[in-house]
Amino acid sequence: MSQTTYLFAGGGTGGHIYPAVAIAERLHDLDPKAEVKFIVSQRPLDGQIIQDESLHGRRIDCIRIDARPFATTLSGLWAFWRAWGPAVAKSTEFLELCLKQGPVRVIAMGGFVSAPVVEAANKLKIPVFLVNLDAVPGKANKWAADRARRVFTSYDIPARSGWERVGPIVRKRAFAPHAKSACREKLGLAPNGPTVFITGASQGARTINEAIVLYVQKHADQFRVGNWQFVHQTGENDDQMVRHGYTTADVPSVVMAYTKEIGLCWGAADFAIARAGAGTVAEARANKVPTLFLPYPHHADQHQKHNAQRLVDAGAAKVLDDENDSAKNAEGLRTALEAFFDAAACAKMRAAYDTLGPCDGASVIAKALLEAK
Repeated sequence: MSQTTYLFAGGGTGGHIYPAVAIAERLHDLDPKAEVKFIVSQRPLDGQIIQDESLHGRRIDCIRIDARPFATTLSGLWAFWRAWGPAVAKSTEFLELCLKQGPVRVIAMGGFVSAPVVEAANKLKIPVFLVNLDAVPGKANKWAADRARRVFTSYDIPARSGWERVGPIVRKRAFAPHAKSACREKLGLAPNGPTVFITGASQGARTINEAIVLYVQKHADQFRVGNWQFVHQTGENDDQMVRHGYTTADVPSVVMAYTKEIGLCWGAADFAIARAGAGTVAEARANKVPTLFLPYPHHADQHQKHNAQRLVDAGAAKVLDDENDSAKNAEGLRTALEAFFDAAACAKMRAAYDTLGPCDGASVIAKALLEAK
């Protein structure tokens, strides 16, 4: 009997790959023999993530294509079109190899990596299933949706009535694996010390990193009196600067450029300060961590702010605009964080997550894929 291959296409950031891992994990839970493959970008981060993840102890089988984002500048358009043909050709070749083993299902995770794979799948009449992760769909998702058999979305998109709403999509490693004190100990923190988790997601956020350093140094006495400690994922290049900032302020911290054990960080946290990519918002929700979101300020559609809005409306989170100025951001933190340092207010925010429903999107999609004809 031929084996169906489930091919996940998405990359460029962890925000496209991690949800694919989450769905693949649930596929393997339901069918341990499920054949899963990935297509990601040539960016180093994609390779790092794939290397660190596994499915039931098995390495993830993947190829990498040199896809480029669609752009409106002349140089950006040229780079996109120059990469498009080879990316479609390599995707087609890989899909044809998969077809020799049996049926193939392409699961497009959105973004620039998924587009050439969807094009190749359509040429070969392979069914495409699109997963929309953001509250405001990007260009690639709108384009792919018209070429997909079904579209699953983590957010209600009023203009797309045929899209099927699912819960947040979170991989197993992003759930806290232990009680709060144990998570802190495993990170090298004091088990009973109140803890702040800061993350700009897998790529980091320099404006947040710099603002936190300024804020901590200015209010170091407050943190030392309260025995506060920090766990901070900085992204590449900023870890030494941030580590030095905590050290000179004499405030306990664990600083890393990147971590594959993100569940420990969420599990250790009393509250978090974070970007508002769909994956980060989903992880905050899955772990019921009160969060101050600073959405990425340079997206024209401001989709990160929309990603966080449901948590804000529920009373589980707050949003602070990133002013793209470290000093202004540090000053904004002073007022915005008052409620988070109030234990009763923070507990109320954590309880608000109970009104939002389960984070079961990965399981729902996996079941639908296995049942698809």
